[in-house]
Amino acid sequence: MTVEELRKKMIEDLEPAFFIGGFGGAMLEFEEIKKASKEKVIEIAKKKGYIKSEEEVEDNPKVKRF
Repeated sequence: MTVEELRKKMIEDLEPAFFIGGFGGAMLEFEEIKKASKEKVIEIAKKKGYIKSEEEVEDNPKVKRF
């Protein structure tokens, strides 16, 4: 999974909150994810349980690939 795929997935998962009543919090989180650097997207994804390790992200700038 790439950083952009992670970003897209996390944003898509916020959509129900816009309609269920968590609009304010969802909007803040949406903006944070949308504007986040690659490293920050990975950090958020790890914190939310989308990934277990940074190595799972194909285009992680911190991981050297051979």
